[in-house]
Amino acid sequence: MYAVSMTLVDEAGSYYYGKTFFPILVSPIPRNFWTEKPSLMQWTLDISVPERDISKLGAVCSIYGEAYANFGYFGIMLIPFLFARFTARCYFKVLRSPPDSAFVFLYFLLISVLVQVYRDGLVSVFTFIVIYNIPCFLIWLFSVLKGKLFYEKNENYLLDEHSEFSSK
Repeated sequence: MYAVSMTLVDEAGSYYYGKTFFPILVSPIPRNFWTEKPSLMQWTLDISVPERDISKLGAVCSIYGEAYANFGYFGIMLIPFLFARFTARCYFKVLRSPPDSAFVFLYFLLISVLVQVYRDGLVSVFTFIVIYNIPCFLIWLFSVLKGKLFYEKNENYLLDEHSEFSSK
């Protein structure tokens, strides 16, 4: 389906240059306060034409279609590469982290949505981790906050040499 999105972007005549990510920033604002708030996939509504209304068909544009909509062919090479590099860095950080760290938990949330990200685009990282997995996200957030607050107050507290909150 990303070929259809490429064609529709070409027919629209311009790229978005990162504007497809703006709705992620404003998504926490309730529609009661902002009735004209853009949807998370607003750009698919913008490029759709009556003959190919991809938003009504439920078609997904994939990470490649989203990358093309932002930066053209350069985006198809750049955005998936940067995302793969980001996930690789996370993986190598997990290898160095203790198994009970909050980062490992967040990493498992990330890899559980990777299929969705490559199918639906980068907006899925936010949507599936923060919104659909809100209980897990809140567990991660509170564990990070609790750890930082507890260990900042008790600077002399030492768990073990592998702990991410170790004062060594």
